[in-house]
Amino acid sequence: MDFKYIFLVIVLSISLVWPEQGVAQQYIDIDLNAPPPQKKQQAPAAKKPAAKPAPRPAARPAPQPAQRPTQKPVQRQVVPAKQQPRPVAKPAPRPIPAPAPPVVQKPTPAPTPVPAPVQRPVAVPQPTPAPQPKAETSTADASSSTDLSDDKPTRFKNRHGFTVDYTTWYETLKLTSVATKSLMEGTSHYFGVSFNYDFTVYRERWGYAFNVGAITGNAQAGTKDSGDYYERRIAWTGFRGGGRLFWRANNRIDLGFGFLAQSKSTKWPEEENFIVVPQANPHYFYYLDTRWRLNYRYELVQSFGTHLRSYALAWMLGLTYTLN
Repeated sequence: MDFKYIFLVIVLSISLVWPEQGVAQQYIDIDLNAPPPQKKQQAPAAKKPAAKPAPRPAARPAPQPAQRPTQKPVQRQVVPAKQQPRPVAKPAPRPIPAPAPPVVQKPTPAPTPVPAPVQRPVAVPQPTPAPQPKAETSTADASSSTDLSDDKPTRFKNRHGFTVDYTTWYETLKLTSVATKSLMEGTSHYFGVSFNYDFTVYRERWGYAFNVGAITGNAQAGTKDSGDYYERRIAWTGFRGGGRLFWRANNRIDLGFGFLAQSKSTKWPEEENFIVVPQANPHYFYYLDTRWRLNYRYELVQSFGTHLRSYALAWMLGLTYTLN
């Protein structure tokens, strides 16, 4: 056997087992001026097309800076004079990634034309009919209304009412003395309650009214222990009628003058010393009448007057209820 072949076999076996790093350290001369070498020396891969990232829908992607090639240090291989260069195992090539599909840019949709605003038809104002004149009987104070403003007097319709009042007055009483057969005068005081029907006609600033009714009560004559004719709680009855003319101060207050005629029947008892002369009918009163309207239904009545025959004070206080 030839020793050359034996020596070649031993060298090949040692080269296969000898680590790659150790071989590089023996036969590679490192340039001190170059940058430090990387840990693993890899063969330069084929230039791959840079994959463009998929664009975002909102904004265009920023352009990627071009990748600068890394400068590979220059290596010089020193081959010994008597030995041949040993083959260096090459690393397996990395799989080349598939190129990204081209990005399809969607066309920008054209702006939708805005339709012109539809003009609405303008309503033509109709002429307002002239207000019809109200009849004289129509009033601003309806039967169901309770609004009685004092700002401006208004018309009222004709009203029917029922009045209850308390009446009192003084009257001269004529007496005949039994002893001397002469006429004498005494004083009598009448109290009564009357029930009346009242019809009132209203105008813009004034009005008038009529009333009729019945009255009853009791009377008193003289003074006790005076020696004159004295009687008390003498019953009497009568009826009356009259009218009034008033001015409307406002919607609540009426001021006017009234006239009243009254006929009554009083039975005075006889005494030993005096005889009562029967009174003549009718009796007349005139008075100042005031009406205070509480609401539409109720009205306060207060009157001051005088008895025409005896010129004595007469007073009346009552309440009227409106029927319509």
